[in-house]
Parts: sequence; C-alpha cells; structure tokens
Amino acid sequence: MATRFAAASALLTPFGVGTDEQLSGQLWESPGRGQAMVPPFVVESVDSQHIRGQVTLSRFYQGAAGSAHGGVVALVMNEILGTLANRPEGPMRIAAYLHIDFRSSTPLGQPLIGEAHVDREEGRKLYLVGTLAHGEKVVAEAQGLFLAPRPA
Repeated sequence: MATRFAAASALLTPFGVGTDEQLSGQLWESPGRGQAMVPPFVVESVDSQHIRGQVTLSRFYQGAAGSAHGGVVALVMNEILGTLANRPEGPMRIAAYLHIDFRSSTPLGQPLIGEAHVDREEGRKLYLVGTLAHGEKVVAEAQGLFLAPRPA
C-alpha cells in the first residue's frame, strides 16, 4: 500500500498549488471552510454580536470512554468563536488566546448546539465567550481573544 500511495502521490504532484491558491480553509460558505479535519459546524443564526449553530461529531472524533476527544472539542470551540470573530463587517482576526473549560463528556453522534457572543471589543482585540451543549447540558465553555492585524 505504501508503494501505491507513493506512486499516486507522484502522479498528483504536478497539480499541487501553493498555500494562497488552495481551497482548504478558503470555502467560507461551507461548514468547516472545506478543511477535512474541522467538524462541520452549521450556522443557524449569526449577527455582529452572536452566533448559534449545530455540530454532530462522528466516531472519527472519538477520545476516551466513547466520547469526543477533548482536542476536538477545543477545535469546535475555536471554529465557533473564530466564525463570529471573522464576521463580514469586521477585519480578519486570528486567535491569540483560547481557554476551554470541559464541563462534561461530549457525546458522539448526537446534535450539539454551539453558541458564542462578543464579550467586549478593545481596539483590535475582540473578546468572545461561548458554549457547546447537548440539550440542556453544557459540555464545554470557552473564552477567546481574537486579534485583527496591526494597522500598516
């Protein structure tokens, strides 16, 4: 199999593109922006101050004891907060800080509701807070700081 994959890779090499040309992470209208590792967070509502959506984690994201891996929960929270931080009317922002509090095991194969809102904005700094819940049970809480680029 390794030999076959190496041969297939060699056949695809001429079709490679640079980072600025790749589609992965650039498909803004697609859940996960076209990134294979990002669980598809489907936005139900979003405005300049709040976002709400849904994600269902498959067994691909399993961690210990049949629940979602904590790193995946952090990835989902980064996706939720990052989507709000990069709302159309504002500048592009990147995560500078993300703190996750795990409140409960995160189930697989069940719909989870993710929400976030703007806590405050200070110049190029945007502070966000969010939750991930299964029904009424909050499974994770997040606080994040997202930064816009420094003025040129």
